[in-house]
Amino acid sequence: MEVRECSDKMTEYDWPFEIREAVDSLESDTEWKILAATVDGAQEFSELQSILPETLDDEIDAAVSTLAAGGLVQKRSAGDPTRPRAYRVELSEYGSRFVEALFDTLGSAEAEGRGSAESPLNRED
Repeated sequence: MEVRECSDKMTEYDWPFEIREAVDSLESDTEWKILAATVDGAQEFSELQSILPETLDDEIDAAVSTLAAGGLVQKRSAGDPTRPRAYRVELSEYGSRFVEALFDTLGSAEAEGRGSAESPLNRED
C-alpha cells in the first residue's frame, strides 16, 4: 500500500467545512454513544437517558446539539412546548453516509489482514 505524505502547507482549512464539523462533533464519549444509538434507529430523549445513566440531562442536550451542528443527526421536536426535552434524535442522511464510510474504511483494512468490521447500517436484525 502506498502511503502519501501531507504537504507541510496543508491546514485544517484545506478540509471541507462539513467534514471538519462532523469530526469535531465527535469529541466525547457521550457524542459517540449517541451516534451509535442512532444507528439502531431514532431515539427519544428518555431512551438516551437510559443509555447514558451517569450523564446529566444538560450534557445529553449539549451532545445532541453538537452532533446536529456537525450534521450527523437530526433533532425532531415532539411539538410540546411544555416539555423541552420531548424530542427524537435520528441519524441524518449525511450521518448515515459518514458512518458507512467509516466502516467501509475498516473493510479495506480487513483486506489487508488488519481486522474486520461490518457496518451496523447493513445488519439484518
